[in-house]
Amino acid sequence: MAAYRLVDGEFDALGGFTTVEMLLAASLALALVPLLLLYLAAGTQRCRDCGVPGWAALVLLVPPLNVPMLIALGLCPGQDGPNKYGENPLRRVEVATRFDALLEVKTAEE
Repeated sequence: MAAYRLVDGEFDALGGFTTVEMLLAASLALALVPLLLLYLAAGTQRCRDCGVPGWAALVLLVPPLNVPMLIALGLCPGQDGPNKYGENPLRRVEVATRFDALLEVKTAEE
C-alpha cells in the first residue's frame, strides 16, 4: 500500500485507505494517549523511588535512551524507608498482628 497515489491528476494523501482502516488507526491513536500517560506516571513513580527527580521519566520517550532507562529503573533497588515523596510502600508489615484482631473470638459475656 502506497503512502500516497495519483488520482485524477491530484495526489490522494490517504493512499487508498478504506474507512475501516482509517477508523482502526484513529481508535489506536486515541488508545495510545492514556497508555502513554500511564507509562509516564509509572516511570515517574519509579524514578522517585530510586531517588531521581520525576522529570527523568521523560527520557523514556526518547527512543535510543528508553531501553537503557527501563533497565536502570528495573534494577534500581529503591530507597529504604520513607523519602521526600512519602512512606516506603514495600515496608514489612507484621501479618500476625493484622490477623490477630480478626481471629480474636469474643464471647457473648464480653
